Order: sequence, then C-alpha cells, then structure tokens
Amino acid sequence: MDNQFILAMYLRISSNNEQYGDSQSITGQRDLINEYIQTHDELKKAHVIEFSDDGYSGTNFERPSIIKLLEKAKRGEINAIIVKDFSRFGRNYIDVGDYIEQIFPFLNVRFISVNDCFDSATQQNSADIGIAFKHLCDDYYCKDLSRKIKANVRTAWESGKNLSLGFYGYKRNPMDKYQLIIDEETSSVVRFIFQKAILGISSPQIAVALNKKGILTPLAHSIKKKGAVSENKLKRVWKGETTLNIIRDLRYTGLLIQGMNAAQPEFIIYEKKLEAIVTREEFEKAQGCIVKKRKYKKNKPKSRHAFPVKIRCSDCGHAMTRLSERSKKYFCPYARVMPDNPCLTGKIGIDKLRNIALSSIQQFYNLIEREAKGKYVISSVNLLRKIQSLEKELSSISNSKLILYNKYSDGKISYDKYLIEQGEANKESKDLIIQIDTLKKDAIIIGEKILNLQWKY
Repeated sequence: MDNQFILAMYLRISSNNEQYGDSQSITGQRDLINEYIQTHDELKKAHVIEFSDDGYSGTNFERPSIIKLLEKAKRGEINAIIVKDFSRFGRNYIDVGDYIEQIFPFLNVRFISVNDCFDSATQQNSADIGIAFKHLCDDYYCKDLSRKIKANVRTAWESGKNLSLGFYGYKRNPMDKYQLIIDEETSSVVRFIFQKAILGISSPQIAVALNKKGILTPLAHSIKKKGAVSENKLKRVWKGETTLNIIRDLRYTGLLIQGMNAAQPEFIIYEKKLEAIVTREEFEKAQGCIVKKRKYKKNKPKSRHAFPVKIRCSDCGHAMTRLSERSKKYFCPYARVMPDNPCLTGKIGIDKLRNIALSSIQQFYNLIEREAKGKYVISSVNLLRKIQSLEKELSSISNSKLILYNKYSDGKISYDKYLIEQGEANKESKDLIIQIDTLKKDAIIIGEKILNLQWKY
C-alpha cells in the first residue's frame, strides 16, 4: 500500500450550478471521472480517494475539502489529482495557474482535467495559451454571472414581475410564481391593526391586544411556515414598532413596490398589481391618527435626564425607556405589551443608575490601573495597526502578481522572467503572511489577558 499510486478525485458544486442538472452535480462529476479512470490503464490500479465540496464557490480556496486535499499533496501523500474541468478546481485564473504551472510540478503531483483534455504527465507546456484563456474565462464567468443576475432581477422588477415569496398578509400564488395573493390567515390581522389605528388606538396598545390573542408576529409566522419546531423561536412578541411598520406600509393598498430591501436608487412602484387588504381611504385615516398621536414629539429638545447608554431589562434583555421626556425613571416597555411576561414591572431612578454605573467604572479603573496599567490595551492597538499595514502591503503584492501574469499572457515578458518575478512576489507574500499570523497570535494572547481581567460590580 505504501508504494501504491494515490489518485485524489476532487468534486465541487456551488449553489449556482444546481440548475444545470446531473452533468454538473457531484454524482455526474464522479461518474465522468470514474469512466475516464477505467479507460486509462495506468490509472486503473491506483488507489482513489475522494474529496468533495458541495455548495462552495470556486472563486477562492477557502473550501474544507480542497484545504485537506492540498495539505495531503504538500505532505507527499498524493501522487495525482483529477477533476472534471479546471473550473471545478477553481475559478480564479491566477491561483489555478500557480498551482498547475508551479506548485504541483514542484510537489511532483500529476494534474488531470478530463473535459479540458489536460494531463500534466503528457503536456509539459502547461502554459499553453488555450489553457490560460480557459482560466481567464472561468474567472470572468463568476464576475459576469453576478452582474447578469442583478440585471435580470432589475429587468424582472421593471416588467412588473414579483420575485419575493411574499410578505405579511400576502403569499405567493401556487399557480403563478410571479404573483402574490392575499393570505387569509394573516390578512385578517392586518385589517385588525388598521381598524384599531383608525379608532385612535396607539400602536403599543394594538400590540398588547395581539399578544393577548396569542397571534404570532410576522417573523414568528415566517419561521413557523418554514417548519421550525423550536418553541423559543416562536416566543416573539408584538411591539408598537411592529404594528406601526404595518400601518405605514403602502403595499396593503394594492401597490407592488419593487426594490424596497435592495440598494436601489429608487423604488419601482406598480398600481393594481396586488389585491388590496385596506382601501386607500382607510390607509390615509390610519396615517392621520398616527400623526396626531406623534405630532407633539416633533422638535422636542433632548432631555438632560437621558442616560448616555441603553439600560436593559435584567429579565428580557430589551432596552428600557423613560416614563416621559421629563421623567428621571426607567421602565421595561415589554411589561406593558406582555402582561404575563416576567419583566421588571417597577421603575428605577436615573440617580440610582448613575451611582451603579459610576461605582462599576471606578472598580474597573482601579483594577486596570493595578493589574494591567493600560499596557495591554495600548499593545493591542499597536498590533492591530501593524496588521492593517502589512495586509495593505500583501494586497498590493497580489495586484502586482495580476499585472505580472497579464504581461506574461500578452507576451511582453518571457516565461523565465515571469517565473523569477513571480517567485520573488510569492516569497514576499509568504513572509508577510507569516508576519501577519504571528502578530494575530500575539493580539489574541493580549485580548485573552484583557478578558481575564474580571471585576465585581
């Protein structure tokens, strides 16, 4: 077994390739490679080990199985690597070219790409222009695919097609994936919210009513639809902010608004693309009630009693709020929207909070001054600055490697000169990576020392 020829079969598929069926699937790649092995006598007797990355992009080598494969190759535990095509191994043409032209020959590892008719054992001139062009196409494919997906989405929006699965109150039409229809289960909740708002009931009071009825929040409802069985994920409560967002959403009047959650310069709005849950008149009445309720808060100066940091409830962990603009006391708002919630129901004064905070800060300062004297904090800042500086230098070298490769591909420099300069750049990169790793380890050690400085409140 020690002298047996070890052949590593590498398979990869990303989520984008699933639409192309079995030819690109892990099974399809495996069958193709096995068929190739059986037609080549020198590979039939090899001991084949399989590595596969399912759902990983080929734009980088941060993939679990490829990392294991390359580690074995560096230790001399692999004699050859076989893939379906170059793009399965990787789509970054600089890195793939380095492995095929330099690293694998140095490690004495044979590389076979079935569909590209490439075998490093028989093709000594691995820098063939056709292969280099293939690497470049694979690299360009990833960048072009991202651009095309964004363009297709934009085109679909502009044509009035809905690409979302739906939002609270609506669901996707099972007969037409580009159309949304009313979800009777949740649309009744939306109508209830608007009816209460028109009657002058505030959004927090509406949230209390929904919590008393045990109605799931939009997020909890979405989680349940996806098949979540964890009760903790469903233990979410309605807040005034949640009901307010629904009241202010124009889509419930029948407007289809595209690009609301995307980085778009402007929304794309279509009328009469959705069946309305509330009329435009009901929507405007609800907005009027909201304005009346909130008008008095406009242009109010910030109270001098506001605490500079968020105060959180010790039971639910949510931020506490003041009774009013002039109040010096804080309370947990969740105690109002969830009457049965074990949150702090009392009030705590700002003077007491200030004394607690000052006492904690004083204890922390004394501890740091006595045990650390600030040296760990200063050291960690200096290390981070050094790491950032070295990472910029490493990025600059990577760019120079790209320029160098383009010069070689264009025939502006010879292959020998390319290898020499590429080797120098790789050595500089390796030295920088070692320095960065060392500094990061030092930073982790200092960070652990800082975290270990415990104090009592």
